[in-house]
Amino acid sequence: MRGNTTTIHHLPADLHRQTFLYDRPIRRIVSDVFKTLTRTLTLLRKCKRRSIFRRVVTIVCQADFRKLQNLLDASIGDLKWLLSVFDFDSSSNRGIVLSLPPIASNDPILSWVWSFIASIQMGQLSFRIEAANELAPVAQDNDRNKKLIAEEGGVPPLLKLLKESSSPDAQIGSCFFSLV
Repeated sequence: MRGNTTTIHHLPADLHRQTFLYDRPIRRIVSDVFKTLTRTLTLLRKCKRRSIFRRVVTIVCQADFRKLQNLLDASIGDLKWLLSVFDFDSSSNRGIVLSLPPIASNDPILSWVWSFIASIQMGQLSFRIEAANELAPVAQDNDRNKKLIAEEGGVPPLLKLLKESSSPDAQIGSCFFSLV
């Protein structure tokens, strides 16, 4: 836990170094973590009440603690996923991260779209090309995926890749997506 805390503590400084930051997953995950921490604080305040009358009136059952534990575990999983997507250690060069965070368990395409767009916007050229080529078939699957990619901010990084890259592979991937 201490290692995760240290990593999360340094995340804002690492993110600040990025010139073009893809912040959609950050905003969504931080919002959910904030809600979970607010619920945790509310439950802890209910337990801290000292008078007998207030303890009887505000009953806290074991199920509340179990549910809160599950929410906290999901928040930790989301933050770990976020750190893996925004891994700035150049020695790792792992490429595109395709794993499923708890926040996207109901919609796994969302995590793929976030990973691909983050790679297109902030990755090295080879990873950007690979992500553009992988995102095109996702968009081809159905109209919902096209709409999701557009809503999550995927079009501007693809256009930028098409505009600034002289690589034929990058242009083919970006053009293929724009035709879809």
